[in-house]
Amino acid sequence: MVLPGETAVRLMPEADVSRGPALSRNELLAFLRRVFEALLGKRCDYEAVAEQIVWLECHGLGGLDMLRACLTRLDLEEQNVESHLPGAFSVGGGAIDLDAGGGSLLCFGDLLTDMLIVQSAEQGSCRIEIADLREGQAVLPQLHRMALAGCFAAARVRNPQDGTSWSAHITAASRLPALSGCSGSSGCADAVSMSLICASSEPALRSAMHAFDPHWPEPTIASDQLAANYKRSLDSGIPVGDLSALAAIADRVLVEATEESRRGAGE
Repeated sequence: MVLPGETAVRLMPEADVSRGPALSRNELLAFLRRVFEALLGKRCDYEAVAEQIVWLECHGLGGLDMLRACLTRLDLEEQNVESHLPGAFSVGGGAIDLDAGGGSLLCFGDLLTDMLIVQSAEQGSCRIEIADLREGQAVLPQLHRMALAGCFAAARVRNPQDGTSWSAHITAASRLPALSGCSGSSGCADAVSMSLICASSEPALRSAMHAFDPHWPEPTIASDQLAANYKRSLDSGIPVGDLSALAAIADRVLVEATEESRRGAGE
């Protein structure tokens, strides 16, 4: 059941041969590291960005579709350092407000996650409100990071253009989020707003979620479904479709930046 005002659930199908050859998780990750090294260089942690796309793709959440949809914008913005950094912070009313300035969560999600983990440990729970954000789907691997750190977290993403929304929450025990209304990469060209809550315990998370919205929607995609998608990606590989546009960007990097290549370059 999809609640009014929510987007329809859309996971990747179990098998889709039309998406072309299959790569292993490690092969796809190595390829995307080169893509993002070329796109982002040292402006942000390009390896972490690649890992987010692979996480989404392996769990059936359309990571490559999202990347293809935002690729031209990221490529045009590559010289704009501010596009890869969070905008202005302000604190008030029990929440941190952040203007992302149209930036992509792919590029600074790790920074936000680290801050929320620290804040929740100190305060019990912490909420951040983010406006004018791109690629809100990238919050899902960040929820996974929070759970690995022993935290409990929830996110609500809203599209002001069409009034739709989707949400997710995660526990330290599950390690994978449960979703409601998540629509893959649909609409990722639009800027969205996001409410993100991180807590040190499940009761603290439930209390913060209820205080924010007493009618937080029930999940329509269980974490078990994401786990099954991940297992299938390991067993059968990841159908990747046409990678030519991404390969053209990756080819800008002659040699992938590794410890060995850095030593060879005299760094």
